[in-house]
Amino acid sequence: AALAEIPFSATLPYTQMVLEYVEQHLAVPAGFSLYGIEDALLPCYNAILTEAYCKLGLAETPAAQYGIKWILKYQRFERGTPTLWQGKGIQKYGGCLKETPCYIGIAKAAKALGSYHMATGGANTAAGKKLQQVMDYILPHKLYQRLSGGNPINNNALDPAFPPSYHFIIFELLVFAPTT
Repeated sequence: AALAEIPFSATLPYTQMVLEYVEQHLAVPAGFSLYGIEDALLPCYNAILTEAYCKLGLAETPAAQYGIKWILKYQRFERGTPTLWQGKGIQKYGGCLKETPCYIGIAKAAKALGSYHMATGGANTAAGKKLQQVMDYILPHKLYQRLSGGNPINNNALDPAFPPSYHFIIFELLVFAPTT
């Protein structure tokens, strides 16, 4: 994902090698998986790699399309709504798709949807609508706060970092936040 932050990095031999590895070992028909099997698909990981593909100019590749389709169909952006995803591998990581979905997964999915929307010129209206839905979920959190008490979602939420880490930071969502 960090390579996607470097302009024109898609043409670098090292980036090509990394992309080849991802295609061979992590891309599955459901999206991007931790171990190359669909059951091990982790929402935040899928979103991080989908975003990277979009930023590298690869939004129309099958791998990126699978990642976006997973987000559109299975990622939850509201509380109390069950997911249709049947993968059991993510269960060991905690609350990814439980009653209150993991905020890191939501934030990373927002970035992936936003990057996809920009990379495709907004051609996919379903992605644009889903991006609006996720922002409707994120804005009451003031981008980084817990609804209960107003504390930061995680200890790193206000830390500047480049490239962004696995943990969510507020700067990642400012790109998609409304200006009014």
